[in-house]
Amino acid sequence: MRLSPSSVVVQTAICQPARPSLIQRINIASAVARSRRQLAALDPHQLDDIGISETTAKTEAKRPFWHTPAQWIK
Repeated sequence: MRLSPSSVVVQTAICQPARPSLIQRINIASAVARSRRQLAALDPHQLDDIGISETTAKTEAKRPFWHTPAQWIK
């Protein structure tokens, strides 16, 4: 089987994951910031219910919105 240049381009485009659009990245950053604000607002009893220590919650809440988990970007 012989590959033409156009089939190679199509195969390459299919294999590479698409980057999120600007709107998607803004939505992700907004969700991360909102999630961290909500985490910071939880009291020790609520943190205990979800299995997170106060130290871990404070550390996560202080992280900037651009430090986004990789699985949220996909």
